[in-house]
Amino acid sequence: LFRSHRPSGPTRITWEALVPQSGQVFGTVTISTISLALRISAIDSATEAHLDPDRELRLTGLVTLLVGGTGGLIGSHSPGLVALNQEVGSARTSGVC
Repeated sequence: LFRSHRPSGPTRITWEALVPQSGQVFGTVTISTISLALRISAIDSATEAHLDPDRELRLTGLVTLLVGGTGGLIGSHSPGLVALNQEVGSARTSGVC
C-alpha cells in the first residue's frame, strides 16, 4: 500500500527541465527577498528592537533551506503577530510551542 521513501540522487533529476523555469525561480526568489526585507523593517520599526537585517535574512534563508529541503512547511517573519505579542505583553518565546 505504501512505498518506503527512497531518497533520490542528483542523477535522477532532469536538469534540462529546470532551465526554462529559471526566470520564474529568479522572480520568486527576488520577490520573496524583498518581502522578507520589508517584514524585517516593519518589525524593527514597530518594536524598536534594532534588528540586523543581514543576520535576519541569512538565518531565514538557512532555516528555509533546511526545512524546505526536508519537506517541511516554511515560514517567515510576521509583523502583525509580533505587534500583537508586544501589545499584550507576551514573552519573547510566546510563539514557541
